[in-house]
Amino acid sequence: MDRPRNLNLQGVDLSDGPLVRIGGATIDPVSREASFAGGQERLQPQNLKVLVALARGRGRVVSRADLIDLCWDGRIVGEDVINHAISVLRTFAARAGGFTIETIPKAGYRLMEKEDPHHRAAKWRTEIGWAAAIAGAAALLVAAPAQKQGEPPVPTVALVSFGVPAGDPAAAEVARAARASLSHMLAEGGFPVRLANAGETGSDFVISGDIEHSSGKIQALVRMEETRDHQVIFTHRFDESEGAAGTLPEQIGASVAANLSWTAPLMILDRRHPTDPRITGELLRQLSITVEGGDMLRAYEISRQIVVKVPNSAIAQVALAFNTGFAVSDLPRDQRDAAVALGRRASDRARALAPEFGDVYIPWCILHSPVRRTECEARLRHGIRVDPDAPFPSAFLSSLLEEAGRFEEALQFARIAIADDPYKPAKLARMIRGLEVTGQTRDADAVYAQAVRWWPKNGRVSSARLMGLMERGDFAAIEKFAREKPSMPASVEQVAAAMRSHDAAPATGICKSGAEDPAIQMLCLLILANFGELDRAFALADQMYPRLVGRNARDEEMLWLEHPDSYPTGILLAPSAAALRRDRRFLALAKRVGLLDYWRTGGPPDFCRRNPEPICARILP
Repeated sequence: MDRPRNLNLQGVDLSDGPLVRIGGATIDPVSREASFAGGQERLQPQNLKVLVALARGRGRVVSRADLIDLCWDGRIVGEDVINHAISVLRTFAARAGGFTIETIPKAGYRLMEKEDPHHRAAKWRTEIGWAAAIAGAAALLVAAPAQKQGEPPVPTVALVSFGVPAGDPAAAEVARAARASLSHMLAEGGFPVRLANAGETGSDFVISGDIEHSSGKIQALVRMEETRDHQVIFTHRFDESEGAAGTLPEQIGASVAANLSWTAPLMILDRRHPTDPRITGELLRQLSITVEGGDMLRAYEISRQIVVKVPNSAIAQVALAFNTGFAVSDLPRDQRDAAVALGRRASDRARALAPEFGDVYIPWCILHSPVRRTECEARLRHGIRVDPDAPFPSAFLSSLLEEAGRFEEALQFARIAIADDPYKPAKLARMIRGLEVTGQTRDADAVYAQAVRWWPKNGRVSSARLMGLMERGDFAAIEKFAREKPSMPASVEQVAAAMRSHDAAPATGICKSGAEDPAIQMLCLLILANFGELDRAFALADQMYPRLVGRNARDEEMLWLEHPDSYPTGILLAPSAAALRRDRRFLALAKRVGLLDYWRTGGPPDFCRRNPEPICARILP
């Protein structure tokens, strides 16, 4: 996010542009629809940007650095993200015909067309049209996207001017900047956006708001309405002091873009499998809340009541399955068995109704014990295969791999998850943690700085960074980070400082006090192991990680339902916990939580890959 940009390059903007012809394909950048002799399909927005960037320089080499500037606004992205985009586009080229994408070693990529004399004139006209469009790239789209036969179009968004107090230039500037931020961030997510006046029709969503300015503060109330049924599905109030009001537009844009990135696929799902509009509106509101960590129990109760009324609604079954999985740990123990059974029926029904929607393969994982990692991983990978544009399978797979100690692969999937959805705090948090634990500190700094500008009050981002620092074992960085975050428990800084200075007494003293804060407990686990107090370290691990592997499936079910919200296992498998793994008792700990069986089915952790630790001979005999 802070790499130097080539300012001479004009970034690819999909929100405004005529049809583009590439080889045998004709593509509408606004709707992302590609038509060719063998059929039609919709391209994923980031991949389409890469294709357009390569098409601009037909026959010329486009470097990876230029692709980042053109397609990711200079944000830091890994090689695997670009490699993934090129791989997908090569597969598309094979289907569409008429062009190839060549790799030029140490230089970049080149798009080469197989010239057809019948198409030369049309191709020339298309290139002239695209150049004209680039010259006016600041404009927003006016036309609605074309609709692919048999499939609903990408939902369109209208931005209405925000209301501001008369004669208030500061509020007017925030309103103007917020509208510009929204148009840019939504277009980045692949949504066709247009500026509109209040009361205009023709878009799926209308975003409006009001700016207030009083008592040294500027507030913004933002609403998003689904126009088909006039349902307000998102409303949020933002506020900052006058001095920090310049950050409000980015906060507004990121919040709405993150919400819409989840709402839009559900809306498309509902169009494929229609439900009563009033029910759809309520479900969209509740799912938006739960995805960002709202009132899980309330959302579960609402979706449980709704699904009875519409048992054949795909979106209702998806909502109940997700909300049950998110709420299990908050339910009383005597209600969990019945709730999980209901959630699993909803999960099965959702897959039967909408097997083409990748996210329906996720709830199985959150409705079963984590000891069934192998089955969960297979389902998530299947969801990615059937629906590469689905919002969350890549993110959930990243989490599974991270908690199994496969940090490098987890980071690859975190990059894929965030490439098309760069504003969601959960995905930013996963990215930050992955960068920290793999030692990519400068990239982690950049992503974290951007995340806190967009989400200054979201604790998940800070918690993820602390977790990544702990997993890497950078106690000096933990001390500094905790000192700069007033919300962080003071003991985090104290324990980290003691560890950095190799002073066992104060660190172990804090750990002896029986602190209940999860961050402190994980820090203590590392500190006790690194100071050689392994008996105490494993005693603490026994408290933190209860047994989940049982004698049979039913036994494991009961063990999981007793402790459905356990500590993350990634901390046990990270570089900072190497001292713990040198003890023979680690093997029993890994077996107890189901990691040993998972590793032996073909997914060894990072510490058994490049430079295997001694215990790996027993993990993978």
